[in-house]
Amino acid sequence: MKRKIQKLLGLLFVSATMSAPVQAQVLYQFNATGYQTYSYSPQASIHLYVDGNGVNQTIYLFAFSDDGVDEKYWGGVVPKDAVLIQGIAGMKIYVDTCEVLNNSGCGIIDVTIDSAPGYDNFRTFTGVTQYKYNDIIMTSVGHTHDRYTTTTGTINGVPIDIQAPDGLSTISKISEMSVRVENGN
Repeated sequence: MKRKIQKLLGLLFVSATMSAPVQAQVLYQFNATGYQTYSYSPQASIHLYVDGNGVNQTIYLFAFSDDGVDEKYWGGVVPKDAVLIQGIAGMKIYVDTCEVLNNSGCGIIDVTIDSAPGYDNFRTFTGVTQYKYNDIIMTSVGHTHDRYTTTTGTINGVPIDIQAPDGLSTISKISEMSVRVENGN
């Protein structure tokens, strides 16, 4: 009887292990001190982190688009000359991500982000922020001074137009930000 119970418990353990949910796959993990910009609409969104200054600067770009037929996601490091950084005042982003990393989610990102006058540091925040875009989960931990922005342009040909003061379009000064991007599938 004891042997049958052990066998049954063993089978239950194997069954539970096989049916356990698959863990998320980490796509990117990095730290950033500099600037971040975030603009979200259901059709197109962008998240960009600027770490450092000058020759030591690294720019991480994550872009999402949905034209009603094709959902696209692209993430990676883009060349410094693809982004004109005007500090907390705004950014201009123009990059053909297919030239950086050619995958099914690449395309042309042509976006202008302008800080909205009168909305200086509308929020100062220290803690954890998490965004989910379809199966992609972005978690950031750190300190931000946020400002409302207006975002216009296109992401993979899909228009984005968010007018301030909408909390779905911000630019932030960040310090010691830890970022983790995962595929939740």
